[in-house]
Formats: sequence, C-alpha cells, structure tokens
Amino acid sequence: MENLDAMKERLDREAAEAQARKQETKDFYETLSTAAKGENLPDDFEPVSEAEGRVFTQDQVNDIVRGRLAKEREKYGTAAAALSEKVTEYESSLVEREQRLKASENRYEAKKMLAERGLLTDHDMLNDTILDIVIGGDVEETTSNIFTLQLYMQAPKEFPVENQSIDPVRIAMGLEKMKL
Repeated sequence: MENLDAMKERLDREAAEAQARKQETKDFYETLSTAAKGENLPDDFEPVSEAEGRVFTQDQVNDIVRGRLAKEREKYGTAAAALSEKVTEYESSLVEREQRLKASENRYEAKKMLAERGLLTDHDMLNDTILDIVIGGDVEETTSNIFTLQLYMQAPKEFPVENQSIDPVRIAMGLEKMKL
C-alpha cells in the first residue's frame, strides 16, 4: 500500500510539473505572437535584428573565434614582447648595479686592509694605483695580493735609493764598472 501511495504522489508531482511546463510554453508562444503583431510587448522585450538572428555553421563560428583570438594575441603579444624587453633591461641594470656595488665593497675592504697594514700613502693617486693592483676577484685573492705587496715593501733593497753610486741598469747591462 505504501508503494501505491508513493507512486500516486510521484505521478501527481510529475503531472503538476508537466502542466506548469505546458503553461510556460503556452505563455512563450503567446508572447511571440504578440511580438509579431507588435501588440502589448513586455517592458524588457528586445527584438532581435536580422543580423543578430543569423544562424551560423560551426565552421563559421570557429573562423570568427579564431579571428578574434588572433587579434587579441597580436594585441597582447606586442605588449608582452615590449614588457619582456623592459624586464630584461631592468634585470641587466640590476646586475650592473650589483657588480658596481660589489666592486665598491671590494675596494673599501682592500683600502681598509691596506690601512691596517700601514701600506697607504699620503697621495690619493698612488693609493688608487695600489688599490687597482691589489684588488682581486674575491676577498681571498685581494688578501693574497696585499700580503705579497707587504712582503715586497718590507724586503731589503739591494741598491740605496738616494745618492745611488751604482746604476742598476748599468749593472743589468754588464756595465757595472762604469760610475755615474
């Protein structure tokens, strides 16, 4: 019995839904016939023009979509290329700035090491030349170069610098017996 009651309720629901769909269809056709006659049109009714009401084949739709996509890709492709170029320029400028900063830091560290070892002079041009000589690719190379410079500066000189009685060039040429 319960099954019969459940079936009856289901059939009644389906019948009511079918009646509602039938009424909607009837209302739709009435609106269409009214629109065709131009009588009593609803406020939100917008007629379809012949161009908008045209029927397209799938191939025509595909061609239209391809054309629009191509235009959009072209439009944004150019913008993307320009943006990519700007990003590349910006990245290269960042690399240059980073290299200049690293060189400045290396120069500062080398100057600090030279000052600690007492190898700087009172002449800025000479200090710049010394810095150009000792600065290496990294801190270890710079430290090694400074150490070598320090050893050189502390090494005893074979010939006196002032009042030199023997010319080292003459000695190198085998003319050591001649005096200046």
